[in-house]
Amino acid sequence: NHDDPPRSVLDYADAVGARLLIRGRDYRAETSDDGWCWRGPGGESWRLKRPPVPGAVQIDNAAGVLALLSAIVEPGFNRESAGRGLAGTRVQGRCEIVSRAPMVMIDVAHNLSAVEVLIKAMMDNPVDGRTTAVFGMLKDKDPDGVARMLDGMIDTWRLAGIRDERGQSSEELAGN
Repeated sequence: NHDDPPRSVLDYADAVGARLLIRGRDYRAETSDDGWCWRGPGGESWRLKRPPVPGAVQIDNAAGVLALLSAIVEPGFNRESAGRGLAGTRVQGRCEIVSRAPMVMIDVAHNLSAVEVLIKAMMDNPVDGRTTAVFGMLKDKDPDGVARMLDGMIDTWRLAGIRDERGQSSEELAGN
């Protein structure tokens, strides 16, 4: 539970005199159909549009960043500047649609939670015809879990090795 950090984190923050901002205690993020509300450590309450980056976790990420910025009292930090900054947020390769005809979506899902976001993006952007995945993965990730989650959504898999000591070869992926 992110709202309840490990004791070691609490102890270390105390030992070095760091102010620790904890979601659920010091700030909150509450979602709604038309956006979300951030409640900050100073009692602020801001209604904001959803970040344009896919995934519900992005609201938690944005809430943490807003709590940090409010804690360091950045000059010019206010609801309007925060809203503009969040609206301009982009992550290349995260459910990024690079073409609609044909549909080409690039995603760097790196864990099973990220694959859930990818599945939602695929469902929100259906295609006629076949779906092909070009798939590569690092050695410390779970290709079998990803394949199970995407089973039924992918018609053809093209395995792409990653030329790095942490990467799996296409042969290793084929063996999984």
